[in-house]
Amino acid sequence: MEKEKILSLLGALRRFILRGLITCLVVSLPFFFFSRRLLALLVERMGVKVYYLSISEAFFSCLELSFFLGLFFSVPVLVPLSLRELRSFVRLSRGDRLVFFFLSLLLFYAGSAFCFFVALPSGIRFLLSYGNPGVKAMISVQSFVAFFVGMILAFSFAFEVPVLFVFLGRLGLIRSSLIARSRRYAILLIAVFAAIITPTPDIYNMGLLAVPMYVLFEIGILLLRIEERRKMK
Repeated sequence: MEKEKILSLLGALRRFILRGLITCLVVSLPFFFFSRRLLALLVERMGVKVYYLSISEAFFSCLELSFFLGLFFSVPVLVPLSLRELRSFVRLSRGDRLVFFFLSLLLFYAGSAFCFFVALPSGIRFLLSYGNPGVKAMISVQSFVAFFVGMILAFSFAFEVPVLFVFLGRLGLIRSSLIARSRRYAILLIAVFAAIITPTPDIYNMGLLAVPMYVLFEIGILLLRIEERRKMK
């Protein structure tokens, strides 16, 4: 029985990845035609100068940016897809699905907005401040796009912690009391996670991700307690 459940879950995961990939590719196609202009606007917004160091670097950087935008704007489709694939494993009412949908979108785009307007500009300024008259930055367009995409995705998915808590609580895998008692370990794990997931290992960018994550950790515990009380009624 357990083997059947695992195989069924793997099948659902495979279908979700395949459909999600197709969705992202379709949505990313229009962005490719405007990718050069979008990249120029992004570079101007962040206040940096970038260079391409090989013949194909600019093309592949535009390709990467286009696929990222396809993924970014596919989230409203990907969330319902994931909920539909998981309905065999988790019992969710229509109201629950709507709550998960809107909460997931809100936190995902809140994370990306926080990163774009706060973390990225201040993080870039902090990192570039280590330069001096004898050492000037020569940022390749590929490294800039990779840094931008990595930071946005890191913050966007990290902000989903409360949704993850409620979902795992629904599965009966965690309880608010257990999570609350594990705060010390959670702080350590958040610090390690922030160090791994941010594209640069500096303490400034780590802090910009770790502090909001801890706040979201506490919000997740609160939502989990509300969910547990709702179950008891």
